[in-house]
Amino acid sequence: MFNTTDKIATLLSIPATYATAFGFIYAYGKLIVAMAGSKLLPKTFYRRWQSTGAPYIALITGSTLGYGICLVVYYYPYFGKHLFNVCILCAFSAYSAQCIGYIQLNTKFKNLKREFHSPLGIYGAVYSLLVFLLAAISVIGFQDDQNFAVFMVLIMCSVFSVYYYFYAKYRQTFSEEERKVLFVAHVVNCK
Repeated sequence: MFNTTDKIATLLSIPATYATAFGFIYAYGKLIVAMAGSKLLPKTFYRRWQSTGAPYIALITGSTLGYGICLVVYYYPYFGKHLFNVCILCAFSAYSAQCIGYIQLNTKFKNLKREFHSPLGIYGAVYSLLVFLLAAISVIGFQDDQNFAVFMVLIMCSVFSVYYYFYAKYRQTFSEEERKVLFVAHVVNCK
């Protein structure tokens, strides 16, 4: 494309790669801290650096897990060959859940104040849900990976379910942020 060599294309992609890395670091840091705030993860992950407020334990843990996956991919190329399908299948599952959540919030909590209103509304969410489901079917049924992605996602879901059922379920609470949002949703729902 654009009559360029692989080397130039690689050089042009470096800034975007670095920018994406920092975006992911920020996202998984916030997610780990939020899960620790709800006690889905041990409270240790909620610790913050005193001077900056950065959640250093969450950031170090997420980075270590990411580096561990890089090592697995390096030493076991078969896993690396199919890792993209595993990630995409997980993403489609998460996006489908977001669409279902959007539909549920728009039908049960119509009076809840929102900062953004989708111009496509529920129809856009249903359309997106169908696209994600079709894309998931394409990964499940039409990739030449002997259902490796499906088995990995099922294994991860099983491990996470066991973790939740035996550990997190009995410790889980609402974080202060969740409490504020859910209190408003509860009040709006009772009107």
